[in-house]
Amino acid sequence: MSNIDVRWHTDKGCILLLTFEQGWTWETFVHAGYQCNDMMDTVSHPVIQVFDMSQTDNIPGNMFKHRRPIFSSDIHPNLQQVIIGGANKYMQAVYRALTNVLPAALVNGWHITFADTLEEALALVDSARVK
Repeated sequence: MSNIDVRWHTDKGCILLLTFEQGWTWETFVHAGYQCNDMMDTVSHPVIQVFDMSQTDNIPGNMFKHRRPIFSSDIHPNLQQVIIGGANKYMQAVYRALTNVLPAALVNGWHITFADTLEEALALVDSARVK
């Protein structure tokens, strides 16, 4: 079991939903990233990734051991934005700390937005989607 489920949220291939479960690892995150890229390769329009973090409460250790695939500067050309729903305050603080040490081009390329819940994250998709 990968602990990160990746699937299209809509049949139009506009929203990729990644559901993180307790016990996810950086290895499964990297694998999910490759899976997302493969799926985004099948469409020719912008895609918003929605991370559902409501079922997990922690971030695995050893992040920098996997820094190359996690923090690659190669952002998929179809990735429009990442919206993270359900992340607790600790997870948000870790992300804010990372923005101070990662290259600005990478951080800006992700266009990350946080929402309190998955429902709020999905509601943000409509306002973020390129028309």
